[in-house]
Amino acid sequence: MYQHILLPVDGHEGTEAAVEHAIDLANTYGASLHVLFAVEVRGLDLLEEPNLEKFREDLEAEGAAALEDAEVRAEDAGVTTVTTLVHDDPREAILTYADENDIDLIVLGQGREGLSRLILGSVTDRIVREASVPVLVVGNPEG
Repeated sequence: MYQHILLPVDGHEGTEAAVEHAIDLANTYGASLHVLFAVEVRGLDLLEEPNLEKFREDLEAEGAAALEDAEVRAEDAGVTTVTTLVHDDPREAILTYADENDIDLIVLGQGREGLSRLILGSVTDRIVREASVPVLVVGNPEG
């Protein structure tokens, strides 16, 4: 049913359940797991110059750590992974990556807490509405 599953990660605890679901699904279907981290570049030019490069480096390091964590966990479960870090708006990056890489399913974490969890985040909302493939939104059981 699924050959290529996309798992966008953001390095936050709210995506933990999505990582587990994506790995389980990839393992069940023998699918490859594509793990994507998008470094949000919009608005970075508004930061003062001395802080801009440091902020970008911190985001890239956070992304690299999130990708490595998901990759290690997937490979420990016997799942083939492809990791990608891009500099783009997350909504655009996810939709473009899915279209360009024959993705069959997108697994998104929903880590919002309190009343805000009643409303999908803007990234999740857009992906659910615009993706050309099924989207599984995994809530944070501890949120």
